[in-house]
Amino acid sequence: MLEKRGNGHHLIEVKASNSHKEQHIPDVAVQAYIAAACGVEINSAEVMHLHKEFRNPDVGDLFARTDVTRHERDRVRKDLLNYCERDTWAMVKLLEKLEELASAR
Repeated sequence: MLEKRGNGHHLIEVKASNSHKEQHIPDVAVQAYIAAACGVEINSAEVMHLHKEFRNPDVGDLFARTDVTRHERDRVRKDLLNYCERDTWAMVKLLEKLEELASAR
């Protein structure tokens, strides 16, 4: 979900879980990356899940929220650097093979 906040948006990744889990972070990172690629400015992000202590709507909230803004940005940066490293390695290997084929002629 996206909430308009100021000049940007707040991203909310809703999970069918009763706790925040580390594996939710990549999901948020992917959503933020796609939104940014589409021109949507994401200023903050959170994971929303069922509150495990919820018993009665008059007493508490059905959902719990965990701010993951920093984790999401760190994850996107790490994943992009990892991708660039692999892509660069593949290009070096391709160049080596092309040079080998060219010198064999």
